[in-house]
Order: sequence, then structure tokens, then C-alpha cells
Amino acid sequence: MKRETPPNRRHAVLKSTIIGGCLGLIAAAFLPRSTLSLSRPEQVPLPHQIAKFPGGIALRFSMVHDVIHERFPKHGPAYYRHRNQLVTAQLAKLGGIDSARTAADLQWRLMDDLAVGHVHLGEFDQAIAAARDKLERQQALNITGPHLYPTYANLGTAMMIQAIVRMSAPTADDAAKLKARTELTESLVWIKKSIEINPQAHFGREVWQVVLGEFLLAAMDNPNLLATHDMVGHKLAANAFAVQTGAVDDFNVKTGRSVRSHLENESQSGPEMRELLRRSIADLGLNLEKGERRSPSQPERAPFDEPTLAIVGMWRYGGGANVHFSLALAEIMNRVGQPYIAWAAFERTIRLIESSGLPAEARQSLAKHCHERQSGLSDSYSTREPPAALRAAFDAELKAGLDYQAVYQKYEADRIAAGASIDDPNFYDAFLAAHGDIATAPGVADFRTYESGLQNSYVPFTLAGAGLCGFCAAVEARIKRRGAPTTQ
Repeated sequence: MKRETPPNRRHAVLKSTIIGGCLGLIAAAFLPRSTLSLSRPEQVPLPHQIAKFPGGIALRFSMVHDVIHERFPKHGPAYYRHRNQLVTAQLAKLGGIDSARTAADLQWRLMDDLAVGHVHLGEFDQAIAAARDKLERQQALNITGPHLYPTYANLGTAMMIQAIVRMSAPTADDAAKLKARTELTESLVWIKKSIEINPQAHFGREVWQVVLGEFLLAAMDNPNLLATHDMVGHKLAANAFAVQTGAVDDFNVKTGRSVRSHLENESQSGPEMRELLRRSIADLGLNLEKGERRSPSQPERAPFDEPTLAIVGMWRYGGGANVHFSLALAEIMNRVGQPYIAWAAFERTIRLIESSGLPAEARQSLAKHCHERQSGLSDSYSTREPPAALRAAFDAELKAGLDYQAVYQKYEADRIAAGASIDDPNFYDAFLAAHGDIATAPGVADFRTYESGLQNSYVPFTLAGAGLCGFCAAVEARIKRRGAPTTQ
């Protein structure tokens, strides 16, 4: 005795399976496809983790966050005054240039330290005099090549920072501005000379130092430029929100795997692969129109990490925060999909505007621009955080950074007063034991997560829908078959 499933019921099961598959496809169009995952998400490093030069420093977004909030140790006046005293005493002992190469190298390094120390103390005339003295000594000895790099770089940097300080002074008159122009013009000569000798130094920072200097000179002739462009060339009126793509241009999981492989075994990857992978880094996105005025030394195109690293370096190791640095970082972070850092950078810009020395009209225009950008950025947060909450978080972060620097500098002053040597490798041990390192650890912002494999397709929903409907139809057919007449 055998029960047979009628053909029309078998067809019903097949029909239900097909309908279920179609319903699964429809569901996949409206539901997150990660709801039914057949593979795990894959996290790959973004290409800006590859340094421009072998052995160089690579950008992390946490670096930008930290300079905006002053979350880094910063030597104080007591440190540089004490170091200058020690350096001056050592130079006096050395006297003239010794014929021994090691003695000459030591003297050049000490003279560099002296000039840099004067810069950090705001003693720019002394810094410039020290750098000029070193240059004259080197020229008298017919020294050329790499030994001149720090001389040119320090002389140009000291002159540029002094020019910026002159321009930012609230009481700056026409005579001060003229002197600033002269200093700024000469500073570019020396910085360009340093680039000719060593274009890879300081991860290419001097290139963007020149761009900054040329931008400031252009702004002296056309003050309106300060309200229409940032120092790297972004047009402030441009719609920057449309290009927030996670800091990548045509970046995919395959490229990400190649980046990871290169980082894990850089020595075998080679310079060609480095250059190829760095082409995947998001461009600055200047979108310059033909004939539009720009800094003569400004690259037509540049990966965003290059000016970002340069600004971070100039902020931390040069003249500190200024409105041009914070505005450029804000615009860059806005364009590479980092809304929190961008919002904070615009906030820092607003705080720096009043002490910037910019014309009143430019200050008002920039403040308005920053507020408008912040409004768009706060709306981009998934949690829709109100501006008051973002501002409170910014205030807390900035206060933590400034407080850390103040305690750090007091510790230096107290230890120096107690007779401790700043050359002691354990000089800061007690401070770090009590206060730790304030630097933000790199996080997931420097990576991108992909839903690879079947997770990112319609297949799971299709199979689930087809299987579920087909199963239900088969169960129904089996129940009906039990009640069907039997055959002998």
C-alpha cells in the first residue's frame, strides 16, 4: 500500500520555494544585509598608514585629535632656559671649530639646539642671530651638503614664526607688518634651500611650511583670501560634506589586504608597491578651477596625510597653535570622513580667531564659516549629539591637555631647580608614573571594515526565503498526503 504525492502538490512545493526566494530578495532590499551573515566582517588598514618615505612617520587620526586638544607633553620655559645655559657653557668650552670631525659635529648640533631653544622661549632675534652665526661659520669653512640642512631649516623657521607673531599682535602697525613681510620673504629662501638638500626631512614638512609662507604673503596683498581659502588651498565655500567617504578614494578590501601585507613585511614589498598603495590615499580635494590663484609651491594634487602630518609637526614642534593650522585640519578632517575631529578643529579655530590678528571682516567671516560647518557636522552624527554636548566634550578634552602640559612643565622646573640633569634618561620617570601618557591610542578610525563574501549579497535572504516557504509547503503537502486515499 503506497501513498503518492499528487503532481499538483509537488508543483505547489516548488512554487512556494520560488515565491519564498523572491520574497527573500525583496526583504534584502529593505533590511540590513548583515542581518543574515554567512561570513565575518574584515577589517583592513587604510593606506595613509603607509609612510611616504621608508622608516618615516605615518599618520594616525589620533595625532590630529591630540594636537587640537593639546594632548601631548610640551617643554616649558624652565627647560629651554636651562638647556640654553648648558649649551652656551659647552660652546664656550669648545671654542673654535676643531679639526676633528666629531667635535665639529657636536658644535653644529649645539648651535642648532641654542637657536631652537630661543625660538621656544619667544626670543626670535636671538634665535635668528644664533642661526646666522652658525651659517657664517659654515660658509667660512666652505661646508656644503647635509650639514647645511638644519642651519637653513632653523633659520627659516625662526624667521617665519617671528613674522607670524608680528602679524598676530593686536597692536601690529604698518611698520610691524612691513617687517613681518620682509622676514617672511627671507624665511622662504632658507626653507627652500633646506628642501633642496633634504626633501625627506621631517616627513616633507618644509614643503608645507613654504605653502603656508606663500599663503600668508598673498594674504598681505589680498586680505580677502583669509576668508575664502585655508592655508592648503581649500575653498571654504565649497560643499565638503559630499566627499566624506571614510578617507579613501576607490579603496576596497583587496587594496586593504595589500596595505596590510605591505605593513607586515615592508622590506620585501619594495618602493614601487609603496608608491602604488599610497595612490589610494584620499586626495586633498582642492578642486581648483583653471586659472585660480594658489600658492606657487602648492602641489596640484596631494594625499591628505602629507599636509596633515606637516601641520601636526609644525603645531607640536614649531610655533604651536594658530588659526591657519586649526582651520586647515578642520577642512581636511571634514573631507575625509572624520566628523568628530573636524567639529573639534572648527571649535578650536573659533577660539583662536580673536587672537589671530586677522582683519575684523575676515574674523567675522571665518567664525560664521566654522559655525556653519559645525552645524552640518553635528547633524552627521548617528546619535545626533546636540552642539552643547559636543562643546562640553571639547572643553573637557582641551582642559585635560592644557592641564597636563602645565603639570609637565612644573615638574620640569621643580626637577631642574633640585639639580636633576635633563640628559638623564630617567628624568621623566616619576612624572609618567604619576600622570601617564596623555596621547590618545590609535583606534578603528585608521581602518575600514568590509562585509565581504556572502554577507554583503542577496544570497542569504534568497536562500532563507526559499527554504522557509518550501519547507512550509512540504509540511502542508505531507499532512494532506496522510489523509489521501491509498493504492494497492
